[in-house]
Amino acid sequence: GLHSHGALGLVQIFHAGLRAPEVLTGVQPVAPSALPCKESRSGMSREAGVPDIERIVSDFARAAQRVASAGFDGVELHGAHGYLINQCLGRETNQRRDRSGGRGGSDSKTGRFRFLLEVIAAVRCAVPPGFLIGLRLSPERNCGFSLREATALCAAVGDQLDFVHLSVWDAFQPSKEMPRATVTEACRRAMTHLPPLIVTGSVWDAEGAAQVLQQGAEL
Repeated sequence: GLHSHGALGLVQIFHAGLRAPEVLTGVQPVAPSALPCKESRSGMSREAGVPDIERIVSDFARAAQRVASAGFDGVELHGAHGYLINQCLGRETNQRRDRSGGRGGSDSKTGRFRFLLEVIAAVRCAVPPGFLIGLRLSPERNCGFSLREATALCAAVGDQLDFVHLSVWDAFQPSKEMPRATVTEACRRAMTHLPPLIVTGSVWDAEGAAQVLQQGAEL
């Protein structure tokens, strides 16, 4: 097995939200807000109610528990590429006015960040000590989730994570918001206490990998 060769095994877990095809699931896609949705037979997603949010948070925790029971060493929470966590983080897809949204007087930490914070806390409580928990993000790419918000998020949850995975499509292009740096460099400059940083995006050879390591990535 993996462990006999000195390797660790991790499983990526996610909820697709808007991107969950009703033709496969048999249910209308649920999302932070009711939005146009090509995966829905009606053409619209259903806005998640508080019971939906509580259930999905619990589902993440139970999924992580199953991963641990199967003998794996950790999970990566997929908060990138337009899936549900990303939808909750993004101002374009999260238009809620309650405590899980970015309006109505809530700041980002208690608003659009809230769902992810609850998922991380629930997963941490459900798994044994030493079990790894990481987070994948794609700032500037999906759902209106900005690089500045990504750095604020990492600052808020960095001590609760074992790694952060930046999926940036092209690790060598400058950031749209901070054009004098790549996304990796901008994150490293903004935060001195980031957990280990994984970076992916058009890294195809050893030379590219070395450049990304120079930008501040560990993997």
